[in-house]
Amino acid sequence: MSLFLVRECGAGSAPCTPIFIAAAAAGAGAGGSLWATDLGINNSGDEALTTKFQMLPRGADNTDVPFSDEFIIEPNTNANFIDIWKLFTGGDGAGAINVCVSDPAAAGVVTRTYNTSDAGTFGQTIVGMRGAAPAKIGAGEKARLATSSRMTRTGRTSVL
Repeated sequence: MSLFLVRECGAGSAPCTPIFIAAAAAGAGAGGSLWATDLGINNSGDEALTTKFQMLPRGADNTDVPFSDEFIIEPNTNANFIDIWKLFTGGDGAGAINVCVSDPAAAGVVTRTYNTSDAGTFGQTIVGMRGAAPAKIGAGEKARLATSSRMTRTGRTSVL
């Protein structure tokens, strides 16, 4: 049995289900590193997927963090948000992300937090979590392999 939390995504919005990304960052790090987080959402459903974001800064009271505007992802497509922390906050920082979606069964959410160097990018993939369980592919469900859209000849994807 699965339990999904449903809550309002702002005044006048339809209820949505939060899918949490545990860590995201934008900005300078140790040793001259520069961090960014790219986020991808796949809509494997047959209807448009409505999504909103909350950026939840580390160490802050995140009780009343406003949601972003809504984004519509068409059926059987995906959307990529490059350097999402900076895109939605306008600056550097780190924390978690609440990706609030209208249909959690159709939504696949994944991020890649990475730093860049002359030798390429180095980072970590984080899969969205619905409550305490990872978003996963069920029997008979469609899936797409999501990777960073900043692929270069030195990029790679590891499938586990």
